[in-house]
Amino acid sequence: MGFNFQRAFDIASLRIIEQGQPSQDSDGTCRYRVHLPNAELRCTIGWLIPDYRYQAWFEDHAGGDLDHVARVGIAPELGFDPAHDDITLLTDMRFAHDAASNALRYGDCRIFLAEFLRRMHCVAKRHDLDPCCLERRRIQTSNYHHGQYVFPGLFPEAP
Repeated sequence: MGFNFQRAFDIASLRIIEQGQPSQDSDGTCRYRVHLPNAELRCTIGWLIPDYRYQAWFEDHAGGDLDHVARVGIAPELGFDPAHDDITLLTDMRFAHDAASNALRYGDCRIFLAEFLRRMHCVAKRHDLDPCCLERRRIQTSNYHHGQYVFPGLFPEAP
């Protein structure tokens, strides 16, 4: 089947835009998942890891060894085969999130979103993907940032 690069790009992009802010801990370090009192934030890669595959030790590799996390965590429903698939797209999407997060030093999530969109357009171009999901009018918010479903029905119930 092969890794569905377009679907991974769309999921990660739409969810970051929907949540409206980066996934950072109180020290400003980007994390795959950050639990807040009323929400759970995820980074671009965090949205591709369903609950049933997520493990807390992934955070030890946030910003580091993506290859290991991808091998263990990326949803097999996306067709990811760690033995054969290149993780360059995943690396580029993680960098887009993490680099755009630096915009928060200006104290405004709108600056983060603008920078994230700009960087994701570059990722789409580099990987020959359709960037249409980055247009705000295409976003349908779910009002739900918890749980294993990235898009309804994408991931099955945990075994």
